Amino acid sequence: MYGWRARIGIIIPADNTVIEPELAQVFPTGVHGFGFRLPSIAHEELNKLALELAPPAMKMISLNLVAYCCAASSFFQGAAAERELVRCLEDAYELPALTAAGAMVAALRKASARRVALMSPYKASQTELLVRYLAENDIEVTGCQSLEIATLDSNLQTPEFAYRALRQLRVDNAEAVLITSTSFRTLEILSVAARDLGLPVLSSNSALASTILDRLNIAGSP
Repeated sequence: MYGWRARIGIIIPADNTVIEPELAQVFPTGVHGFGFRLPSIAHEELNKLALELAPPAMKMISLNLVAYCCAASSFFQGAAAERELVRCLEDAYELPALTAAGAMVAALRKASARRVALMSPYKASQTELLVRYLAENDIEVTGCQSLEIATLDSNLQTPEFAYRALRQLRVDNAEAVLITSTSFRTLEILSVAARDLGLPVLSSNSALASTILDRLNIAGSP
């Protein structure tokens, strides 16, 4: 059986081709993610679809936890709405649940980082919603860069592109760097960038992986 230590339900938007390969690379032996692809990329629809479409299918396999893996649609309405989404997910799936936004906050707290430099592929208006969400969780953004990449194009970017963009980010006074979006390929650059910048560098997907493993009390957090 795949997932003999833990089986994770991975709820993702239709376009995301990044998170499943990245989680597969960092999950330890015996931990597997099983995806359900929602038929939309609209933030206003994704939460509802995750609560209505995915539970019947996911309940047919034995899962230990459900992870809602769209970052933007889990933070765009603020911290209170994100907490309510988690509550609704847990009710719908009858399992522990978390979101990409909540995982980012958890990972930053684990790193004792209250001041962060932020890079996102989003438009500036969307990044500002994330800045507000982080502030509601007592995390200050000290420097911010929005790459203004179209939603469908985010999946197509290379690690080299992400690294070069990150080196343009101001990290003065930051205690960590956060790269957001579960559809933005950055896993390969995290450790290299951390060495070059002298700061912890986290991504939405690395935060999801570490928070999932912590919630399940499984060693091997990336």
